[in-house]
Amino acid sequence: MTVGLFFAVVAAVICVGAVFAVADSHAPIGGHSSSARPAQPAAWPDQSAPTAAGLGARPAPQGSDLEGFLGYPGARCNSANPAVAIGKTAKSLLVVCESYDGRFYYKGFGLQNGLSVEVDNFVRGNDAFTASDRGLQYRVSAAALIITKGSATPSVEPMLEYWSV
Repeated sequence: MTVGLFFAVVAAVICVGAVFAVADSHAPIGGHSSSARPAQPAAWPDQSAPTAAGLGARPAPQGSDLEGFLGYPGARCNSANPAVAIGKTAKSLLVVCESYDGRFYYKGFGLQNGLSVEVDNFVRGNDAFTASDRGLQYRVSAAALIITKGSATPSVEPMLEYWSV
């Protein structure tokens, strides 16, 4: 009788652990993050911040998971590709993703106009991601999303929230 009770308790513990693992699959992600307002914590009140190994991590922007922003396909990675950077500005939601072959691409969604853009061939370097597409140069960093054309700077959007690995 005691052995049967022991196995029942072990089985119950395993089931509870599995339920928590599945429920936690959309938890906020850890990584490098910054906030444009250093006086306030980057974490949102309703999120707990798991930490990545060896990193003093804060959660990704509210409403995001391992693939970008929930409910915004224009700011979400394709085909279960992982996000390597997620950012939020006053005007945009953005994600930099890594494809299966190790290349980086960008997806951005305009909060004011509802338009989205996808740009391939991003390069990572010096704590920023950069790419050129159709005469536009894109730069994504913890400081800002900057889009330029030639020597002009048509768009500088300071980051409100930023996370990257």
